[in-house]
Amino acid sequence: MAQEPSCLPLPAHASFTSAVVAPDERDLYVFGDRQLVVLRRDPVSGSLLVIAGSGGCLAAGRVAGCARVPGAAFMRLVLSSDGRNGYLAQGVYAFSLATLRVLRRDAATGALAPLTGRGSCVGTDAGCIHLSSRDPINDWALLPDGRTLLVTSGLELWVMRRNPASGRLSLRAGAAECWGVDPHAACSRLRGLVSDPDAIAVSHDARTVLVDDDESIAILKRDYGAGRLRQLRGRAGCLAPTASRACRHLRGVPDGNAMKVRFLDHDRLAGALDGQHRMRRERRHGRMHRTDRACLTGP
Repeated sequence: MAQEPSCLPLPAHASFTSAVVAPDERDLYVFGDRQLVVLRRDPVSGSLLVIAGSGGCLAAGRVAGCARVPGAAFMRLVLSSDGRNGYLAQGVYAFSLATLRVLRRDAATGALAPLTGRGSCVGTDAGCIHLSSRDPINDWALLPDGRTLLVTSGLELWVMRRNPASGRLSLRAGAAECWGVDPHAACSRLRGLVSDPDAIAVSHDARTVLVDDDESIAILKRDYGAGRLRQLRGRAGCLAPTASRACRHLRGVPDGNAMKVRFLDHDRLAGALDGQHRMRRERRHGRMHRTDRACLTGP
């Protein structure tokens, strides 16, 4: 296809499917499959310029003019709120990720470069932080305050610490740093879920975390100061489509139907079952309450 006269000349044979704007709105990062390109934005006109040099282009493989990033295809990019780092997920499928890699961002130019060494990646690749399950990453979320990164892998949810100065990640030992469907000495029990934790939803104030396995939802409260998680006590700690003593019953959701959660409207609403149900979050305690389109039972 011929290049439009007013369009930027991006690398040939590259497929770009996603775009992320930097927190300072000075750069636009477009990526897809195995390449990522950095575009500098003019704050007055809004026009875009391709960044020159290897920092202006990343590739999963050898591509002339691009910095090489080891690993599989680029699936998702998230920039830290302080603008210092990018976190790049690589894999074959969106919910089967092999590696989560830390990138350093140059605020002056917008260029990205992969870190190396300790704390520079999480996953199954050599040299990365290996989670005990050794399974692919299902989902992950960098919390809004930039101090914590959550990862689901296998039957477990992991709490990772981010160094704000370097962006590197670390994994501490302790039951409060790991939550699992099958608890063990190093992992607390994640009540309510029966299969792999798939998706993570985090409130905008980073105080409430929801984790679902396509059928049920676990509700955890985060200590904002220490960053630790704890599941709400009793039936308030989970929602399920079937009645039980362990979780609150979300009536109107057929058993076996996929449940997905997301926060809306400045933390006040969460959606389940493709948005057909609504729940209101109590900000102080993190408990969920029904609205007129949802029906929750139990105390």
